[in-house]
Formats: sequence, C-alpha cells, structure tokens
Amino acid sequence: MLTGKYLLNLDSEDEGELFIGCAGGIDTLATFRYTAGAAPADYAYFRVGVSGLQGGHSGDDIEKGRVNSNKVVARFLWAAMQEFDLRLSRFDGGNLRNAIPREAFAVFGVPAGRKAGFAAFCERFAADLGAEFRLREPSFMIDFSETERPASVIDAATQRGLVYALAGVPNGVVEMSFAVPGLVETSTNLASVKFEGEDRIVVTSSQRSSVESAKLCVMRSVEAVFALAGAEVVHSDGYPGWEPDPASHLLEVTAGAYERLFGTKPRVRAIHAGLECGLFLENIPVWKWSPSARRCAACIRPTSGWKSPRSPGFGSCCWRRCVASDPAAFRSERRATNRLSHAAFAFGTPGIFAIFVVQKDLIVCRKVSSASSFSCCRAERLRHSIPTTSTIPMPNARSGGNCS
Repeated sequence: MLTGKYLLNLDSEDEGELFIGCAGGIDTLATFRYTAGAAPADYAYFRVGVSGLQGGHSGDDIEKGRVNSNKVVARFLWAAMQEFDLRLSRFDGGNLRNAIPREAFAVFGVPAGRKAGFAAFCERFAADLGAEFRLREPSFMIDFSETERPASVIDAATQRGLVYALAGVPNGVVEMSFAVPGLVETSTNLASVKFEGEDRIVVTSSQRSSVESAKLCVMRSVEAVFALAGAEVVHSDGYPGWEPDPASHLLEVTAGAYERLFGTKPRVRAIHAGLECGLFLENIPVWKWSPSARRCAACIRPTSGWKSPRSPGFGSCCWRRCVASDPAAFRSERRATNRLSHAAFAFGTPGIFAIFVVQKDLIVCRKVSSASSFSCCRAERLRHSIPTTSTIPMPNARSGGNCS
C-alpha cells in the first residue's frame, strides 16, 4: 500500500523545532532468587535512606548528571560490606522504568559489638557524598537510623551478587552523539530494585540509543554484569531508534520551507527518547530496505488559528502547506492538491486520530486530537472516502507527545 520514500510527521511539542532523530529503547530485568534465613540476634539493625534527589526522565534528563538513588544505596552497602560483616534484609528503590529514581532505602544489620565503628563509618560516608553532590544535587539527603530486628535476612551468596552487581552495573550516559552535538547517543538507567514474593529480587533497568547496534551493546553489558552475579536476565521487546542524519536532503527542504513561511530558521534537534518515526522506519519495508530509509523529518504542527499566506483558507487544519512547500515533490500547489486526494487513509486510537496521505515520493502523517477535527480535515482536504484502518503499528497515544 505504501510506496513513498519520505515521511513528514507533523506533530511536535514545541513551536519552531524540527526533529531529525530519536532513541530506541529496551528494558532489562534481572531476577535474583534468594533463601531467607533468620536475622542474627547478636546484630544491631539499621535503615539507610536516600532522598531529596531531582530524578527526571531517564532519556531526556539523563545528560544532566542527576544522581541515581539506587546507585547511592548500593555504593553504601558495597563499602560497608568491605569493613563489616553486614547482613541485608531488604532493598527498595525507584518505581517507574523510564524515570531516574529519587529515593531508595535498605534495611541491614552489623555485629552489635561494632556499632560505634559503624556509626563513624556512616558519618564519613555521608560527609563524602554531601561534598561530592553539593552542586548537582543540592537537596541530597542520606540518613541512618537504628531499627527493630527484621524477621529475616537474605543468604550471603545472593547478597554479595546483588550488591556487587548494583554497584558495578553501568548507569547514566554511555556515549554522546557525533552526528548531533550535545545529544546523548547511548545511555542506561538503573530504574528500580524490588523484593517480590518471598524469594525474588527484581532489578529493572532501561537502555536507550539512537543507534541500534549501540543499544544492543549496552544492553548486553548490563546483562553480562547481572548474569555474572547469578541473576536470571530477560529483556523486553524494545522499540527502534531513528539515527540522526544532519545531511538529509529532506531536512534541508523542510527547514527552507519553514524559514520562507515564518521568516526565521527552525531549531533542528534530536531527542534521547522514543518517537513514532523509529517505528515507522522499522515497520515500513519501503523505508527499511531502500537507500532513502532515513530520509525522515518530524515537522512542527502550526499553532491553532494560523493561516498560511499561500493558502489563507487553511486555518489551524493546515498540514498541506508543509507538503506543498517541497518543490522537489510538487510543481505547483494545484498539482499537490490533486495528488493529495488520490491516496489517503486514517486510523484512530482512543482520543486521537492519525491521517496519512500517500503519494509517489512522499507520505505525510498528521495527528488531530478529536473526531471533529478529523472530520474537518476529511471534509476540507480529501475528496474521496477514507478507510478507517491501516496495517501500520502505532505506539500508544499520550498527551504531550509520544516520548517513552
């Protein structure tokens, strides 16, 4: 059905931006199975808690140097295990797979006879981290409090594997992009650590990259660390990235059209999060197999009420203006209008519709937010009836864009 070689995705979150790339992602889940034993009676038990961190989106905020609470608690446990016969009872941190965790805590015990030495150790550790994080995490807090003896602790082998893996697994920015200055190309985030059931600890992490091979590489690095520690490791299906191409001819044409229409140059950028274009490139064979597979640009949608000087009747439903601005694809606006009516289809997800227009060399995707807007587009722009389904997979629609 689809034969076009170019895609303009007329949907964005901010005015005046053209996106030329996004990150693909995959989740890695490591499961540790442990044997619970009675908590030693001759131990003193403590709770360490980390809070006050900024957190953020694990893609869009990963380059900001935000501290990961799971890594801090793991770092403390690893250091304490080098000096004390520590026994771990519980570790809990983070929640969402796509968020940098802000809080975490652990419950553990150390021999009661070493309480004084342990208290001094905690003071030194807290002072070191306070100085280390004072500029990037000014509200960082780490607190230690004595607590009641828990019912159980995990076995020593699993404790060692878990703590060493959490302390050693990569986290944060792995590589910066050479295609787009300032863009994170590859990253990984230690999202959550949860005790589940009576014998399992599940660690969730997410890896991202705009380069598919790099995404798989960092995924395997994370898998290797957890596998060496004795965990069972599985991965989600993931989603593909869209590798930026600053030399794209379509980008040149689109940016030129925007400048002619608005009198200013658009901001050209890529995002370290998921966009629909990555899925389009993976699932549409024409784009995947042809040399023009990456000739793709996501174009800003106009603000409501804007009227094109070339097409004053378009109003806010004016996706055609961007199409008609490409001289290589269209010789005149009348010819463009005729071609637009020849092949079009649409499909909907709850609360949102997508319209695709197919020509010989160009495919245009336009999202509209309601059935009434869709009817307006159909009545004013397309002459023929539009089928209501298509074979292109679409990510779940969410307000405020489709970053994952």
